[in-house]
Amino acid sequence: MTSRLRVLLGVPLAAALAAGAASPPSTVLTPGDFPEATARDLEYSVRALDPDGIGYNTVAFAEYARVRPLATQETTAEETVVSLATDILFQVDDAALSPAAGAEVGRLLADVPSGAAVVVEGHTDTVASDDHNQQLSERRAATVAEAVRASRADLSVTAQGFGETRPKVEESGDDVAEDRAQNRRVEMRFTADGTPDPAAVATPTPSLDVPPRTDVEPRVRVPAEQADSVAQTRVPSPAYPGVDIVVDVEGVEVRGAVTELSLLLSLDGDVPQDAPHLYDALDGRSWDVTLVDRAALLQYPELKRHGQIDWLGEGRVVGTRLTSVHRFVLTFPRLLSDEGPVDVVLDAALPPVADVPVTRE
Repeated sequence: MTSRLRVLLGVPLAAALAAGAASPPSTVLTPGDFPEATARDLEYSVRALDPDGIGYNTVAFAEYARVRPLATQETTAEETVVSLATDILFQVDDAALSPAAGAEVGRLLADVPSGAAVVVEGHTDTVASDDHNQQLSERRAATVAEAVRASRADLSVTAQGFGETRPKVEESGDDVAEDRAQNRRVEMRFTADGTPDPAAVATPTPSLDVPPRTDVEPRVRVPAEQADSVAQTRVPSPAYPGVDIVVDVEGVEVRGAVTELSLLLSLDGDVPQDAPHLYDALDGRSWDVTLVDRAALLQYPELKRHGQIDWLGEGRVVGTRLTSVHRFVLTFPRLLSDEGPVDVVLDAALPPVADVPVTRE
C-alpha cells in the first residue's frame, strides 16, 4: 500500500513540477514583496544556547596556530645557540637575505660583548642530494654571517655549513614535514661570556605592538569568476599529468582580529571529464599554507579547526569539484606589522607567491 500511495502522490507532483518548469514566473520577487516580520516570527527565530553543547558553539584553535618568530634561544653553561628558521629567512632553495631581514638578524646579537667569537652554522633537511644540501647550507651560513658583520663589525664571525649531516630531529612518521622544517635552520653559536640579554632574542621585533582589533563591516564578494587577481602561480597536479592547478591570489586582508587570504583556484590543461576536487588533484595530499612577513621575520600559520583543513568556499570546502573557478578563504592570525607585503607559501616544497600586497582596515 505504501508503494501505491507513493506512486499516486508522485504523479501529480511530477506533473506540477513539470508545469512549473514550463511556465516560469513573469516577475522576480524582492524583499519588499514579503510581509513585515511579526513578534511571533522574531520569537521563533531565536535559538537558545545549550550549555551542555557549548563545545559545538565555539571554535578552539590549536597551540601550533601561534605566530612563529624568527629565533629560538638555548643557553647552557658552555654556550648560547640562537636558531633561525630558514623557512622565514629565505625563500625555497635560496640564500638571498632582504636588507630588513639582515637588520633583524644583526639585532639579535646587539648585546653580545665586543670582540666575542660567533660561529654561524647552516643546516638543511634530507630532501635533496647530499652535495646540493651541503652547498645550500654553506651559502645560507655565509649570508647570515655577512648580515652579522654588517651590524656588528666588532665581532669575530666565522661561517660553515653542515648540509643534512647534523639534523636537529629525526625525519620520520606522520610529522615528517614538521621535522624537516626544524632541520632547515641557521644557528649562531657563541660562548657563555658572549651571552646576550635574553630579552634581546625573546621576540623578533620588540618595537612591534599588537594593533587594536577594529570593527568590520559585512562584506559580500563578487562571484569568483568575476574576481580580480593580484598574483598568480601554477602548480602541476601530482595526480593528473598535464594538468595545472591555477592559484590566483584575490587578496590578503586584515579584518578585525584575523587576516583573510582569498584564493581563486581552477584547473588548466588536459582536465578529466569528471573534474577532480582539490584533494584529488593533489593526489590525496594537502597544502600547509602560511603567510610570511620577511621584513618583520614572522610566519603566520593557518587557523584550523579540530586540526583539519577548513577552507571556506562555494561548496563543500576542499571537496568542491573544480569545474570552474572557485574561491577559498583561509584565516590566519591578525598581522602584527602595520605595513608592507607578505609572501603566500602554499607549501614548504613550493615556491612562494612573493610580495603580495595587504589591505589593512
